[in-house]
Amino acid sequence: MSKVKYNFSKQTLYALEHYANLLKIARKNRNMTVVELTDKLGVSRTTVDKILKGDPTANIGYYFEASRILGVNLFNQEPSRLEVSKRSSDKIDSLLPKRIRNKKEVLDNDF
Repeated sequence: MSKVKYNFSKQTLYALEHYANLLKIARKNRNMTVVELTDKLGVSRTTVDKILKGDPTANIGYYFEASRILGVNLFNQEPSRLEVSKRSSDKIDSLLPKRIRNKKEVLDNDF
């Protein structure tokens, strides 16, 4: 079975590596072992290893949940401010014409 190759930009890979470093630092500052983080996330050790390496194929939800567990604020906002921002973006999205909101964008990445 061949391994699928994903093409991510350098910028995306650098951002994930930076994010992974923030998570690793927070984990160490909290004196939390990888096994403890694995248990709190409820995922396999392999998944946590991917997250802590900045692997782009790891589920984004697990990245976000690891951030919550480790106290790494996303978007530089407190949870209550993030909720307000989300409601604001939901409102903006709801104001877009239906033909735009439901449009599935097809990307042509054949360069």
